[in-house]
Amino acid sequence: MKRSKTRSGKRRAYLAAAVACSLVLSACNENKETGEEEMKVADQTKQKFKETADAARETAEKAVEAGEASWSEFSEYSVEKKEQAVDFLAKQSIALDQKVVELSEKLEHLSDASRKEAEASLEALKEKQAELRLQIEKTKNATAETWSEVRLESQKKWNAFTESLQELKMKITSS
Repeated sequence: MKRSKTRSGKRRAYLAAAVACSLVLSACNENKETGEEEMKVADQTKQKFKETADAARETAEKAVEAGEASWSEFSEYSVEKKEQAVDFLAKQSIALDQKVVELSEKLEHLSDASRKEAEASLEALKEKQAELRLQIEKTKNATAETWSEVRLESQKKWNAFTESLQELKMKITSS
């Protein structure tokens, strides 16, 4: 049930992006008359792009929230459902990767001192991100004998990554 909400949220974001693109394209075709109209279209395009990006960001945040709520579901996966568990981890990892990119972009707007501190936190976050990716690979290769241990370790790596992500977010917003 929770997984379908995440998928429908992603579908809405993709649909919103497609609608925004169609609106932009139709606006471009209709308003090629004068330079003033072209500027208006450019402004509209920028606004539509911003709205689409905001919708995509919001969808990614909702996916992460849904992922946090779904950890209890992950912990119930048996080794027979390993592929579903790996799929779950991969999808959640993609959503968190998007957050890392967004936070990286926000570093540009910080003062020099704040940026240096945040960059150090970003590097630590990227190390945890790499560890999480390795853990996802271990999850793919888990056997019936190692499944419980691998599943527990995956959750630990996930928690460490999300905690570092929140710490970086706090440093950026408090600067």
